[in-house]
Amino acid sequence: MPERARALEQDHDFDLIVLSVPHHRLPEATAFLSPRVGQATVLVFGTLGLFSQGLRLGSLSKLAGSTSDFREALLTGRELLPLLEARGVDLRRHRGGVLLFRAPPWLTAPALAWLTAHVAPLRANFAAHSDPDAEEPREVCRDTLAEARRLGVAVPRLEAAEPSFAREVTG
Repeated sequence: MPERARALEQDHDFDLIVLSVPHHRLPEATAFLSPRVGQATVLVFGTLGLFSQGLRLGSLSKLAGSTSDFREALLTGRELLPLLEARGVDLRRHRGGVLLFRAPPWLTAPALAWLTAHVAPLRANFAAHSDPDAEEPREVCRDTLAEARRLGVAVPRLEAAEPSFAREVTG
């Protein structure tokens, strides 16, 4: 068992646990953490308001420096906020976490475009997550769209991107 996981076996006084796992491993990670969390806040990283736009462009790296593509990614993220609420998330408790999506995209999109064009570690991160054949971004988008449809939440931008992540029909 990794050292970090071993630390959670014992009583802890963590205020925050940061979780970044592939989409298909989230249930396993949740099952592991649930009895060990205590009063800690668990922060799960996700990049959907980016996956769908990256898939539409053919690569996440093509987002870097593009104000218009970041605008679309941010607006996709914004339209997913009602989905979170439909799943029981109280967004008032997470104002800071959703600020990027609630802020005016004419302000945030140029800032993100500039940062990804001029900050080398950010560019490298986008390049590292730009495998056009990676299945993870497609799975995340498919599952999110399926959940939105199940709950009756309109997500027109994600639906418009569906051709870029839909499963191919064979024979």
